[in-house]
Amino acid sequence: MIKVLIIVFAFATLPLSANFGSFGLNSARTAGVGNAGVAMMDRLYTYQLNPASLRNFNDSTFFEFTNIAILPNFSINGSNNILPMEDLNLYFAGVNGEAYELKDKDKAKLVSNFDGVGKALFTTKINILSTAFQFSDKVGAFGISVDEHISARMFLPSDLASLILYGNPRGEEYNFEDFSYQASWTRSISVSYANNFYSDTLGLLRNLNVGTSIKYYQGMGYADLETQRARVYTNQDAHIEFDFLATGRASVGPDLNSFVSEDGDLETLPGSAGSGMGFDIGVLGELKNGIRFGFSITDIGAISFTEGVQSKEYSLMTTIKSVDEKEIDSLVDGINEKFIGGKDFSVAPPSTIRLGVAVPIHKLIAFPGLFNAYFDYTQGVNTNFANSLTPRFSLGVDWQLYESLPIVMTGLSNGITGDIRWSMGLGYEVWKLGFYLSTYDMLSVIDPNNNISVAFNFRWRF
Repeated sequence: MIKVLIIVFAFATLPLSANFGSFGLNSARTAGVGNAGVAMMDRLYTYQLNPASLRNFNDSTFFEFTNIAILPNFSINGSNNILPMEDLNLYFAGVNGEAYELKDKDKAKLVSNFDGVGKALFTTKINILSTAFQFSDKVGAFGISVDEHISARMFLPSDLASLILYGNPRGEEYNFEDFSYQASWTRSISVSYANNFYSDTLGLLRNLNVGTSIKYYQGMGYADLETQRARVYTNQDAHIEFDFLATGRASVGPDLNSFVSEDGDLETLPGSAGSGMGFDIGVLGELKNGIRFGFSITDIGAISFTEGVQSKEYSLMTTIKSVDEKEIDSLVDGINEKFIGGKDFSVAPPSTIRLGVAVPIHKLIAFPGLFNAYFDYTQGVNTNFANSLTPRFSLGVDWQLYESLPIVMTGLSNGITGDIRWSMGLGYEVWKLGFYLSTYDMLSVIDPNNNISVAFNFRWRF
């Protein structure tokens, strides 16, 4: 189990990118405006956020696609409130080759970073192929997308940092019940449809699109660990009492299991450990003044894991008299690992609710070029994968002075750890090609910190 956790977590740090979860990135186009886009109307770059945007209001025919064989479409997004990059370099690299000794202020800062619970989230995605087309106004637009999603999430209680940094004085109790971990590798295959179901050239509501996506999920691997009870207490005799209980589940396909347990070769597209079905629904509307509004619910469904399933219970209840090598060895050896079954289990994908508006500022006031503002509210329904019950608010703008110039994008949004993320990006459409490069956290580009984000998109348009 532990080895599976490590391997799957390692996959999560690879620079690969969908909007899998409320804090996952969808595309470089939407990441550049603060990860807003449910009311944006840009087909391949937005229909995973809102399938209704697959169909533009005025286009009668179109065809566009991405192809990894030419240029990969990817995104990576990482965030943590545990250890900023500058502190990591200082504490582990030292100063001028000399080890750095932690001061009281350093320890206090590290503990305060956790703010109760330290959070670390990594999401990656690589788009294998996407295509969208429409050959008739009446028939509507169709889309197909194949995406790889890899994510890892870990919650660490601040008591763990306090124990490591300050030791265990007599009478002090530390609780680690908030510790949890989840990692996954999931492939999604989406078939989407959207059409204009209402149009009125005179009324307040000019257009209304409705869209849906049917999704087939393949779970390459999944692992989680939940802590039910975790307590460390030092009694008045300076003896340290440990009381720990946690359960973990893991499921890996045969190819990934061979790679993990036997150091075998990993195939380019390994066999799955489970599968499931899901769907997205969405609407996209346009008012008389050009303001658009969008609403969607994405990833409604379930993924069942059936291959290589292991469920285990980890427990420890003991007391050691001192912190020395012999006592620590006995402590490690005392951890009871109990196999509690290989029964199939299901995990809900990161179901997410999205609301948003897009305002064409250039249509409302005199403004040079094309200038749009976007505002999104995103709410995760569960805490699986890159999802969170913490709401995300996004505010972004894009501006193109002339058709021959790039599109400049920027935006603000709150991260899963509570920090503010400043997004920036550039897009350029030339001939039949489109390129977008963005970061969800510009500050990490200027001055490396505890966030990392980059996204790139490329498509052909006909």
